[in-house]
Amino acid sequence: MARNPLDYLKSMKEARVGAPPRVLVIEDDTALREMLCEALEDEGYDVLPSDHPVAPLDVQQLRPSLVILDLMLGGEPEGYGWLEAVRAWRWTARLPVLVCSGYLAPEAPAAHRVQALADVTVPKPFSLDELLAAVAGCVKGAAPAHTLSA
Repeated sequence: MARNPLDYLKSMKEARVGAPPRVLVIEDDTALREMLCEALEDEGYDVLPSDHPVAPLDVQQLRPSLVILDLMLGGEPEGYGWLEAVRAWRWTARLPVLVCSGYLAPEAPAAHRVQALADVTVPKPFSLDELLAAVAGCVKGAAPAHTLSA
């Protein structure tokens, strides 16, 4: 089961200068979430895993440098609404979001909406190197491309 990001808040100390970028990973597939978190930690990121959407207020308090978001969570398109809510709330509106989903086909009903709201989209399946490059680009503020091909 994923660590609850709110529990992280309780134990969180003051952010220190030079702290590694914090990445919130919202992915309901346990094996994929664990693999992503391990790869990101190996790259030096501070990772906050979640198997469900995190409220925008809680996201603001967690202060991630980036969110990796799966659109379909628990078989429901919860990621779409979460992305819209985060963009609508002024304190999280500029937070970089990398959408990583198998539902990014151009003909998908909400594809244009997702393209407009996400900083980068990475369709599943993807290579780990491709995802890590996209993460690095987002964290540095210079994402390589809006949509990356698998």
